[in-house]
Amino acid sequence: MLLVLVITGIYSRVYCQQADSLTKITERLYMITGRGGNISFLVTDAGVLVVDAGNNNDDGKTIEHYVRSITDKPIKYLVLTDPRDDHSFSTCTIDKNRKTMNQEELDALRKRELDSLMHVNSQEWLLTEQRHLADDTSKICVISPQDSLKDELIIYLDKDTIKLIRIDSTHTDCNMLVEFVNQKVLSTGDFFDNKCMPYINVRSNTTNWMRQLNRYSRNGYAFVIPGHGGLADPKDLAIQAKYIYELRKEIEINIKNDKTLSQMLHEIKMADYSDYKFQFMLWSEIEAIYHEMTTKKK
Repeated sequence: MLLVLVITGIYSRVYCQQADSLTKITERLYMITGRGGNISFLVTDAGVLVVDAGNNNDDGKTIEHYVRSITDKPIKYLVLTDPRDDHSFSTCTIDKNRKTMNQEELDALRKRELDSLMHVNSQEWLLTEQRHLADDTSKICVISPQDSLKDELIIYLDKDTIKLIRIDSTHTDCNMLVEFVNQKVLSTGDFFDNKCMPYINVRSNTTNWMRQLNRYSRNGYAFVIPGHGGLADPKDLAIQAKYIYELRKEIEINIKNDKTLSQMLHEIKMADYSDYKFQFMLWSEIEAIYHEMTTKKK
C-alpha cells in the first residue's frame, strides 16, 4: 500500500521549467526534472520513496517509468512538499487505489487559486496563471492524502532515515522539507528555487525565510534538490537569502524616499540577477514585500 503524505494548504504555483531528465545524485537517490516541480526518489530494498508528483497524469506515468528503469521495488511513500498543481497533480496515477477529488472539489480548488491572483500585478504572470487554471480539469487527477504533517515526521525505510520537516512562515505558511539523512541531501520544494526568481507572495514571511535559508545552508548537505532549477549546493540557499535581503533593502530605501508601489514596480530591476529565469516574477515579489513591510509598520 502506498502512503501519501502532504502538508496542508493550497496556494498558486510557479514554473522554472527544465528539460525532461533523470539525474543520479547518490547510489540510491535520483532527481527527475521537466515535470513541473523537481521530483526525487530514493531506492531501497524495502521499497521506494518519491518526493512530489508533477503536473498531470502523464507526469505520473513518466515518474513510474523512471523509477522502473532503476528498480522493480514498490513505491511505498509519496511525499508532497506542497499541494499545488506542479507538485501534486499526478498523485492518482502513481497511487491507483486512492479516491480522487470529484469535479466540484477540483473546481473549488481552482477558484481559490484564481482568487489569489487578485494580489498579483504582473500581467504576464496573471495571464499565464489564468490560462493554466482554465485548462480542461477532466484531464487532471488529484487525490486526498492519507496523512498530513503538522511538525516533523521520521520515516525509516530499510537502512535509510528520511526526515520530513514542516517549515512555515517562509515561502508561504505551508512548506515541507525532506532530508535524506543517510544521503546528506535536502529536498526543499519551493522553499528554495535554484537560479529562478523565488515565488514571494502575500503569505511569505521574508524575514524568517532568509533566516531559515541561511540556517539550512550551514547544515553540511552534500547536495540540495530545489523545487525548481538545477541540482544545487548548500551555498545556493544562502545566495537566495542574499537575493531576498537585497530586494528587501531596495524596497525599504524606496519606502523611506516616499516612492509609491507603482514607482517601485517600474524602477526596481535587480540587475545582478538578470540571468535568473522568470524575470516577470519580480513585480509580484516587489508587491508582496512592500505589503509585508508596510503592514508591519501600521
